[in-house]
Amino acid sequence: MYSFLRRNLELAGVLDGETGFVGPELLQIDLTNNCNNNCIACWCRSPLLQEQVISPELGAQTLPLELVKKTLDDCARMGTVDIYLAGGGEPFMHPDIMEILAYIKKLGFRCHLNTNFTLVDRERAATLNHLGVDNLIVSLWAATPASYVASHSNQTEATFERITDTITHLANLKKGGPPHIKLYNVIMSKNYHEVVEMAEFAHRIGADAVEYTPADIIPGYTDELLLNEDQRRQVLDCETRLQELDEEYGGRPDLWYQEFMRRLSGTGASMGEYDQLMLTDIPCNIGWNFSRILADGNVNACLKAHRIPVGNIHEESFRSIWNGRLQKEFRQKTRTADVTDPFFTMIGNDEGTQVSQIGCHRGCDDIDRNRRLQKRLEKLSLAQRLILKGVGRLYRMFRT
Repeated sequence: MYSFLRRNLELAGVLDGETGFVGPELLQIDLTNNCNNNCIACWCRSPLLQEQVISPELGAQTLPLELVKKTLDDCARMGTVDIYLAGGGEPFMHPDIMEILAYIKKLGFRCHLNTNFTLVDRERAATLNHLGVDNLIVSLWAATPASYVASHSNQTEATFERITDTITHLANLKKGGPPHIKLYNVIMSKNYHEVVEMAEFAHRIGADAVEYTPADIIPGYTDELLLNEDQRRQVLDCETRLQELDEEYGGRPDLWYQEFMRRLSGTGASMGEYDQLMLTDIPCNIGWNFSRILADGNVNACLKAHRIPVGNIHEESFRSIWNGRLQKEFRQKTRTADVTDPFFTMIGNDEGTQVSQIGCHRGCDDIDRNRRLQKRLEKLSLAQRLILKGVGRLYRMFRT
C-alpha cells in the first residue's frame, strides 16, 4: 500500500482537483535567454520576427547560480524526478552551466539537456559523459550543411560539420552509456525535403534517436515556414520509408515520427493548428505533472503559458508557488477544459498576433505527458480512487 501511495501521490492531486501533493515530475529550467543562434523558427530570435524579436534586455536575462541551486534543493525535497534544461536561450551560454549540471546529478535527478550543440567541443562532450547527463537533445533541424545554414542564417556549413564530428565522437566515447543522444528536428518549408535523410544522418553519426515536430508558427511573422498542401503531402508520404528504416535500424536510432505524422495529418494542420482535439479528447492535468521556470524567474504551469505566470522564484520559493493561488487556478481551469474561457487565448499565442482562438490548438508541447497521466488515471479501480481521494484530504489537513 505504501508503495502504491508513493507512486500515485500525483494522481491524488488530480483527483483532489486543486492541490499538488508531490512536486512536478519534470521541471524545465530556462537558465538564460542568451543565445548564439538565430534559428528561423525561433519564437525569440527568428529574423522573420522583425519588431517582435526579443529585446537586448530580455535576451540578457539569466538565472543566478545560487537561486538555481536553491530551487533544485526545493524540488529534490518535493519529489521531482526530472530536470530539463532548455528554453528561450542556449543553456551552454550560462556561465555556470557545467557546475549546474554537476549539481543536478549530485542531487540524484535525471538530467535532460536541450542544446544547439554549437558550444560543445570534444572535451565538454567527455564531461557530459563523465557527469552522467542522461539525455542530450540536439536541436539540429537538418541533415545537410546547406539545410542547416538555411535554418540558422548566422551559422556556417563548418558549424554543422563541427557538430557532426562532436556527436560522432561522443557516440563512440560513451559506448552505450549516457548521455542518450536525440537529434531534434523542427520541420518547416526550409527542410521538409530532408525528413528521411535526417533519419539516415542520425544512423550514420551514431545518434540514439530522432524526433520530428512541425514548426510552431507565429501568425503574421513566421507564416512562410508553414508547409503548404503539397509539401505536407510529401512529408506524409515519407511515413512508409521511415517505418522501413525503423525496422532496418532495429531502434538504433529510435525514430520518433508517429506523433509528428498524426499532427501533420490533422484537419487544422494547414493553418498550423496541430492539436485541435487536445482539450476535447481529454482534460489537461499538466498542472500536477510539470512546471517551467523562465530566465527572469517567472514560473509557468505549462510550456506555452509564458503570458500567465503563476509566481516568480526571485520573490518566493518554488515550493510556495507550486501550491499557490495562481497555480491552483490554472489546474482548475485546465481540468474543466471550458474552451470558451478567455483564459485559454493567453496560452501559446504571442501578444500582438491578433489570434483569438484557444492557444493550445496551435501546438501542445505537453500533450504526451498529459496523455500518460490520463492513462494512469483511467487504470485506477474505484477502490484505488477512493483511497487516493482520502489520502488527498489528509494531506490537505496536515501538509499544505
